[in-house]
Formats: sequence, structure tokens, C-alpha cells
Amino acid sequence: MLVLLLALILCGTASAVTLSQALDSTNLGFSGGWDVSTATSVYGGSSLYSGSSWSGNNLYSGEISGPGVLKFWLKGEITFEDCILTSESGGISTWTSYPIKLSTSTWKQYTFNIESGKHYFSWDNYPPPHTLGTFPGEGYLDRVQWIPTPDLTVQSITKPSTATSGSKIQVTDTVKNLYNANITKSFVVRYYLSNDTTFSTDDRMIGERTVNALKGWSTSSSSATVTLPSTIKTGNYYILSYVDRLNNVAEYSESNNVKSSSAIAITDIAPKAVKTDPYNGAVNVARNKVITITFNEPIKAGSMWVELKGSDGSTVPIYRIINGNTLTIKHSALLKPKTKYTVILHSGCIKDLTNNPVAFTTRSFTTGST
Repeated sequence: MLVLLLALILCGTASAVTLSQALDSTNLGFSGGWDVSTATSVYGGSSLYSGSSWSGNNLYSGEISGPGVLKFWLKGEITFEDCILTSESGGISTWTSYPIKLSTSTWKQYTFNIESGKHYFSWDNYPPPHTLGTFPGEGYLDRVQWIPTPDLTVQSITKPSTATSGSKIQVTDTVKNLYNANITKSFVVRYYLSNDTTFSTDDRMIGERTVNALKGWSTSSSSATVTLPSTIKTGNYYILSYVDRLNNVAEYSESNNVKSSSAIAITDIAPKAVKTDPYNGAVNVARNKVITITFNEPIKAGSMWVELKGSDGSTVPIYRIINGNTLTIKHSALLKPKTKYTVILHSGCIKDLTNNPVAFTTRSFTTGST
């Protein structure tokens, strides 16, 4: 009396052997004491024979780490009601029945997509805990194949906080293969400029890098120099890293291949003064006034050739401080009363963070009597 049971047991306790031993070869290592040498097999007489009676024995088991594809070949003496692919978790068995319909002397291959997690595959001569009926006979198992499935995802992406249209910037990202399946072929990571954090087909590709191979559980971190479009308007954008954009790798999931950066502020080519204190043309300005000029983006020192000149041609000694996007100009002596002064920013005296120089700029104001 025999019911054939194919069990996929989550976190099971079966004595596992290497799944590669189930492949037809001279190194077969099936567990159990059943006859594997006399069975007729299309794979050279090495099939695992189940016998013709119940024993409650586990004939073969192998540990697998999902996700992946499980394939195996079966043959039975008669047509069985079904064989069973099962899962068990937390000590409570949940049995799922898949009709397999074995027919006399006919080998058939079966394929199952296995979810992520640790599992045991087993070939048993043991009944499941539900009524199948009584079916005499014997069966054969051969050529078990476990094909792990990789899964690529982008873990992180970094970039500058600001940039100018048409400039080159460096993007760094980390890609991970989430499961224990080696990727031996190359795949491409592409970078896109987007108005939001979600990829769409109208996002503009701005660069790419190639990963030649990636082992299971491994990461690939690298930097790429990308070029921003020169025609984009100023504003906040996002850089998307899209791993395996060309679909070279068959993956467990395609829904986790894109990650967005934080916002990047795209500015004009040259930093521009957006606020001056005192404002241009101001009158009755205090003679000890500290002058500040605020730009539309963070700045850094260029030549620092900045001057403060009086209408009488005199040059006022000053010192300059840069903090973020603000240039501060201080003078130690009081300015002359009721005198027009001009702040002169010579071309290239400051730059933005991508080395674009400021254009020649002037701002004027007139002091009061005190």
C-alpha cells in the first residue's frame, strides 16, 4: 500500500543531504535503505525507488534556501490520485495537494516555484494527514534540480545636494543580490533624472555602470560620473538608480530594482545674487553696516577679489566670510557719512560647488549721517 509524498517542509528537521547528490551521477547519496540500483530509469538506472509498501520512512531529503525553482522527474506503476507538495511551519502542518497523475512507465518532469526562506525537499514513503485512499504500487524519483533565483535591489544612492544644468556630477550606489544564487552574467545599472521618486519612461537617462557578476548575498558599490541635461529648468529633481534595466538577469522580483536619491537642487549655470543687505540703491544706511549678499545656491571661494569703493574713489579695507550661500563683507572702520558706496564682485571671485564662477556684479548704497 503506497502513497507517494513529496514534502517541502519549512524549517524542517529532516536529515538533509546535498541536493547535487540527487542529480544523476556516480555520486548519488540518497538517504534511506531502499533499492536504488535496480530501478529502470531513463537516467541510467540510478532512480530512487519507493518500493511497494508503507514504511513511514524518509527516502530522500535535501535542504534548500529559497527563492528558486525546484524540478524533478517522477514515474509510477499506476495512475495515482496525486502526490503531495507540502509546507510545515511552527509545528502546525498545512498540507497543499497538487495533482500529479503518474502513469505506467512514463517519466514526467515537474516544476515548482519556491518562495524565499529555508526549506527541506523530501521524497517519502509515508501518508499525509488526510485521506487519499489506498493505492498499491511503486514509484521512482530522479534528477532533482534546485535552481536558486537571484534578486537584485539598490540599497543606497548618494549624490551632491546641488548642481548646475549641463554639469557633471558623481553618483555612488550600492547594489545587492538578496539571495544565495550567483549571477555570472553582466548587468547594467542605469541612472535617471526624474521629477519625482518613481521611475517612469519619460525620465531622462544620464549615465550607467556595468556589474560583471555578483555572488549570492554580495554587494557591488561603485561611483559613476553622470552628465545633467543642459536644457533642464532650475528646481528640485531626483536621481534614480535602476539595477538590471536591460533585464539580463532572471530575478525573483522585478519590483525592487529602483531606488531614488534625496532631492538635488538644479540651479543656473552661474551662481546669482538673490538678496543684498543693504539692498541695491538703499539710502540712510548705517555707517557700521555689515554687508551680506545671498546667492541662489551654496558658494565657495574663488579669487575672492571683492572690493568696497566710495564715490570719491577710495577703497575700504574689508574682510570676507562665506557661509553656505551667503557672502558676508565686514569693514573695521566707520564708513563716511552721506557717501555712496559700491560693492564690486569681480568675475570668478566666488564659485558654486561645481566650480561655476560668478559673473561680474555690483551693488550700491548710500550711508546716512550716523
